[in-house]
Amino acid sequence: MKKDHKGSFIKIVWNSGKKDILIGVPWLPLYSLSEITLALSATSLMKLLFFTTPRIPVSDLIPGNLKNYIQFNQTLDRKDIIFIIPLIIIAASFVKLISGFMSSYLTERAGHKVAHSLREEMLKGFLSSPGNKLDQKNPDFIANQLMQDTTLLQAAISKGTISAIRDTLVLIGIIITMLLISWQTFLIGCCIFIPLGITLKKVAQKLNYYTRESQKHQIGISTRLLSSHNGLLTINALRSHEREKIDFEETNIKNYFIMKKSLFVRTFFTPGMEFFATCMLAFVFAWRLNYVGDFEASTYSSMLILLAFSFKYIKNITGSITFFSEIRVVLQRVQSFLGDFSNSKLIKPSPLPSYAKEAIIANQVSYVTENGKEILTNCSITIPKGLKIAFVGESGAGKTTFLRALAGLIIPTQGNISINPDFLLTSQTPYIFRGTVKENIIYAERSLPEHIAEDKAKDLIIALMLAYSESGSKLILDKNLGFLGDGLSGGEKARIALARTLFASPKLILLDEPTANLDAQSAELFWKAIDNWKSKNSEHTVVAVSHAIHEVKDFDLCFIFENGKIINQGNPKEILSHA
Repeated sequence: MKKDHKGSFIKIVWNSGKKDILIGVPWLPLYSLSEITLALSATSLMKLLFFTTPRIPVSDLIPGNLKNYIQFNQTLDRKDIIFIIPLIIIAASFVKLISGFMSSYLTERAGHKVAHSLREEMLKGFLSSPGNKLDQKNPDFIANQLMQDTTLLQAAISKGTISAIRDTLVLIGIIITMLLISWQTFLIGCCIFIPLGITLKKVAQKLNYYTRESQKHQIGISTRLLSSHNGLLTINALRSHEREKIDFEETNIKNYFIMKKSLFVRTFFTPGMEFFATCMLAFVFAWRLNYVGDFEASTYSSMLILLAFSFKYIKNITGSITFFSEIRVVLQRVQSFLGDFSNSKLIKPSPLPSYAKEAIIANQVSYVTENGKEILTNCSITIPKGLKIAFVGESGAGKTTFLRALAGLIIPTQGNISINPDFLLTSQTPYIFRGTVKENIIYAERSLPEHIAEDKAKDLIIALMLAYSESGSKLILDKNLGFLGDGLSGGEKARIALARTLFASPKLILLDEPTANLDAQSAELFWKAIDNWKSKNSEHTVVAVSHAIHEVKDFDLCFIFENGKIINQGNPKEILSHA
């Protein structure tokens, strides 16, 4: 299964970003070549300072053994060389600029495309998954996690991956050039630089560790102080509280100075690594220049310049390695998400034709959870159009699960369901969107002309007694709501959700304990609005799950649920009085 997740992820990444990646990658060698050309040109300019003759052999400007691989036997005037080398530097800089821009732009665009495709695929899988999958997830957490993860992956593709490849190519080019110039000097430099670099890196990591530990210790002290503060105040041990406060201040100050010192040393060591390594290698190269006859000044300068160029790319590559080690968890999470929601798709109930006399037909419906718990067992019902139906039973009897199966939110383990496709489900805790009341109500029918939609919404606002006049309804419709309807009471949320349902004018409404969180007055208004809607069309059908016995006495038909089974059905007054 994990292999399938990985394959699906790679397929999405490749299909969405392949065009830009394939066009952008060929620019990377050009960038590497231009960077090395700039370093060698700087070396040639430096060597030119030591020539006083009017005519200079071009080969003398090529450092070390590199002249054995680049054959230039011409002799040029000093003035011509002074003119040519800056032109080469300008040309190399231009190539570096263009190649850097093209590779960065194209791969950045590829990263955006990949992130968009991943979000689209993940949201599509999430939205098309059945309720038994969604019940295990927190939608708000998933949405935030999805955005964070795909943004990190976007950075990994557009900057991390391509930058790492580009830096690696430049570093390889620098190493090859240094080997061609003087492989003996390069090996001596490696023998010094690598152990020194590793040592300094370990020191920096240790300092990082001490800084983090100091911060953790401060947080721990703060948490302990707050906990003891509450506890000590409860028992009025004020002297103990004062002592705890003094201890906190002393320890906190001590930790602050430790963190401050380690931060200073750590900050110094970051550029200091380059400084120490450069000084060490400069002394080694100077020793070879003075005591080894075949070592030239141009070789000395070119090796140091190439070395200075390499530091930047070594740091970038180590940073990329750290970044990818941290983002590995994100990759696993995204692959797992794709696998979870791609293997379980929502299967909608079969739609009944418009001429059918029934609103719902369910035959031998059973549902077993993933852990093997049986929730529904062979539930069969036939609901004619135009009736008001109640599902009644104790908590855990299977009423809500059966209603969700009718709505297509969960897939039954066995059995068949056919339903009028023009239906809407209203849950016990209705979701209110951030925005105006009007935007919430007209959400399902946004294609209506604005003036018609507003008039219809005003009528619903007045009918549900959210306002008592046209001007009042206008004020209510324009009211801005916060997250999850912040600023509204439970009754107002339920009535706005009902207004949204009635605005869409479905033929069938499924209600999951709609008045469970409402007071008596709000519940009465709710059912009046439902009855008013139902009276407008003889085919309007209502199916409601309810715990309130008094609410369902006037319903047309009642189904009694117990332990996942329908044990009785009939006229509510007769069945409930008998029960």
